[in-house]
Amino acid sequence: MENKANKLYWSSIEYQYEKNNPESKKSKGGFVYVFLVAFDVQDALKKILYELRLLEIKAIEIEFISLYDLKTEWDTDQQKAKVLSICKEVQKTSDVIFDTFFSYKTE
Repeated sequence: MENKANKLYWSSIEYQYEKNNPESKKSKGGFVYVFLVAFDVQDALKKILYELRLLEIKAIEIEFISLYDLKTEWDTDQQKAKVLSICKEVQKTSDVIFDTFFSYKTE
């Protein structure tokens, strides 16, 4: 029987730094991909929001949360290799792992 908790999810999140986050002085926020293992989409959402709270980051928009297909195409082989590495780590540790945070600069 398949262990439903072992489903690999990913999400794209637009975020804003909370005032207590030191990055808030340099940037308003940005976007980030996140990868995690979860039971279902609701479980994934709870885990993502919890991790964002720990980082003092507020989700402005969650563009999607969906199962990750290991065959997903990326713009470059380097991006694909990086994401596959993150996916392997997530599946080993069950941690929520964020890709690079792309920030919008404060004007």
